[in-house]
Amino acid sequence: MKNKHYLAILLSLIMGGTALTAFAQDDGAKIPSFGSAMGQQANQLVPSQDQVTLKLYVLDGRSNNGQLISGVTVAIMDAAGNIFEGTTDSNGAVVFKGQPGTWQFVLSKEGYKTAKMAYNVTKSQTAAAYLQEADWAQMKS
Repeated sequence: MKNKHYLAILLSLIMGGTALTAFAQDDGAKIPSFGSAMGQQANQLVPSQDQVTLKLYVLDGRSNNGQLISGVTVAIMDAAGNIFEGTTDSNGAVVFKGQPGTWQFVLSKEGYKTAKMAYNVTKSQTAAAYLQEADWAQMKS
C-alpha cells in the first residue's frame, strides 16, 4: 500500500464569511480510493518548466466520507501569481498545473459556503477539499 499522509487542515479562520474547509493530501495515490476519475483539466497558459500538477477532489463536508461534488467552480492563484479557473467534473475532480509554492484557492457552488484557503503545492500531488453546506436561513435574507 502506498505511503499515505494526510494534511487535515481545518481552516478555522473565516475569511469574509468563508466556510470551514478541510484539505487532505495523498502523494501519488488517488483520493478518494474508489473510481478512476481523471479530473477536468483547466485551461492554463503558463510556461511548462518547473510546473507542478495538482489534482483536486472536492467533497461534501458533512462527514469524513463526503460525497464527491461536481460543478464546483475552483479558482486558484499559483505561487507565480498566475490565475486559473476550472470546474469539477462528474467525479468531483479538477486538475491544475502551475508554479510550485503556496497557492490560493476559492471554491464555490450554489448551496455551499464559498471557501477560501491557501495550500503549499511543492510537488505534483492529489488532494481533497471539503465544502460545507450553506446555511439556508442566511441565504433567504
